[in-house]
Amino acid sequence: MLSLALSTVIAIFALLHTAWTYTLATSEVHELLDRRLQEVAARVSDDMTRAISPLSLYRDASDGIVIQIWLGAPEPTLHPDSDRITIGRDAPAGFSTQTIDEERWRVYSEHRPEWTINVAQREASRKRIAEDAAIASATPALAMIPLAWLAIFLTVRRALRRVGVLGERAARLDIGRLEPLPTDKVPRELLPLVQSINLMITRLSQSLQVEKKFIADAAHELRSPLTSLQIQADNLGRTLSDPDSLREYNALQHVIGRSTRMISQLLRLARADAPLERASSQPVAIRDVVPDVIEMHLPRAAAHGIDLGVEQLDDLQVRANLADVRTALSNLVDNALKYTPDGGTIDLRAYRDEGLGCIEVRDTGNGVAPEALPRVFDRFFRADAHGTEGSGLGLAIVKAIAERYGGDASIGNRDDVPSGVVARVRFPLTKG
Repeated sequence: MLSLALSTVIAIFALLHTAWTYTLATSEVHELLDRRLQEVAARVSDDMTRAISPLSLYRDASDGIVIQIWLGAPEPTLHPDSDRITIGRDAPAGFSTQTIDEERWRVYSEHRPEWTINVAQREASRKRIAEDAAIASATPALAMIPLAWLAIFLTVRRALRRVGVLGERAARLDIGRLEPLPTDKVPRELLPLVQSINLMITRLSQSLQVEKKFIADAAHELRSPLTSLQIQADNLGRTLSDPDSLREYNALQHVIGRSTRMISQLLRLARADAPLERASSQPVAIRDVVPDVIEMHLPRAAAHGIDLGVEQLDDLQVRANLADVRTALSNLVDNALKYTPDGGTIDLRAYRDEGLGCIEVRDTGNGVAPEALPRVFDRFFRADAHGTEGSGLGLAIVKAIAERYGGDASIGNRDDVPSGVVARVRFPLTKG
């Protein structure tokens, strides 16, 4: 918009300047040509005064000047190359514009008792000369328009290049990496905006840190009461014999187990959100992790008749922590088992994808509603809130772990089977 506005203003002023220059140049050229006619007449008059023999009069063919001299003869004396036109002996002295043979002429006449001198020039020739001179004068102004556009484009692009870099940095910000935007080399006019954004990022980061600390502390504090409650429930179960009491006891055990699993997931999420230490990142062989995770979930899959296996297993080494990779993959498989009906299929694949090590879990479940896909990685969000049990933290833990090591996680519906979900988690590959 800035380039367009400046270019428009410059173009308007350049065109106005060109029109003014053209008009001025045309007027000055006409005055110059009038002086030339007068000078030619003066020269011929001097020659007539000093002449002792017949004069050799001329016509300048380049600019259409015609000279006629009346020496008292009924016809004017002409140069042989002169146009056969008759301006008239009674032409008014000085400058005048006359139409001769349907053609306009600019005439300068000088009268003496012995002779009359007419010096004339075609208006068409004068107009051509004036236009050529005007165009030559206006050409630099016209040439300045594209040069000004180029200069404005380069200047604005260079000035806003830093803004583009800041925009890219801002686009890469996420909950896991809230870093202030750099303020060096920022245009002075944009510095208050960048500082305001950095202040907002700082406040958001502090708020998230408080939230994460609260979740971690709450999870730690709840573990002991839940453990004590589990022990007391086990002791109570040994004393119950009434069927109704046993039914209530089993429901209590189920609630305690679910709460315990949620607390464990909160602790894993808190660890995944913690800053990454350099020593905690090490080469992890995917071929060692995938069989362990399958073996962990195989009894549950077999109990529901689900075919859990490996479809592709490339030799990959990712830069992460073994326990975190195992947790992320285990959560994906656990999520697939929850939403895959009995007799379904879950396949695991490990391969290179855009320079990252990708682990993929494909199931033949019911899929995810399109409107729920953007939120599947939100904490405590459950795509099927009424159909299956869960805390809504499994996929959030997967995403937090992946982003902690510079990777990512994604989930989408399959299009190669009637229904199903494909979930991916990617980690950076080790160098070498």
